[in-house]
Amino acid sequence: LMLHVAQLTPQSPPGQYLYSHYNYALLEFILESVAERSFSELVRENITEIFAMTNTGVGTPPPHCRVIGYNRAGQTVDPWSFTSFAGSEGIYSCPTDLGHFMQKLLEEDHPYAHLLDSSLLPQVKIAGYKRAYAANGWHLFKHKRSEPVY
Repeated sequence: LMLHVAQLTPQSPPGQYLYSHYNYALLEFILESVAERSFSELVRENITEIFAMTNTGVGTPPPHCRVIGYNRAGQTVDPWSFTSFAGSEGIYSCPTDLGHFMQKLLEEDHPYAHLLDSSLLPQVKIAGYKRAYAANGWHLFKHKRSEPVY
C-alpha cells in the first residue's frame, strides 16, 4: 500500500477537498503499526467500549444489525463485506449506537466532548456544491436561514 500511494499523483491542489479511501487506509495502517494491534481491537478499545456501542464493530455485521439492501431491479442483495480498507469501508453500526455516540459527545462533562468541536474545523469548500463543506470526517451543509446540518 505504501509503495502504491508513494507513486500517486495528487488530483487536486493542496487545501482543496478531495475524498479518498487511501487516506483512511493509510490511517488504518499507521494506527496498526504504531499500536501493534489490529484496527478492530483499536476501534473496540478506543470507541465502542468507551461509548458503550454494543452493535458497532469492524467487519461483517452480525445478523441482528444487518439492513436489507436492494439493487436497482428491486432484488435483495447480500451485505457487502470488505477485507481491506476497514478504516473507510469496514465499520458497521446502527442508529441506536450512533445516537448514543453523539449524545455522549454533546455532554459537556464527557471526557471526549471536545472532540466534536475540534472535528468540525477546518472547513473546506467542496467544489461543485453551493453550500457543502468538509471538516475532518464530517460533511457540512450550510443553509441561509438555519443552522448547519452535519
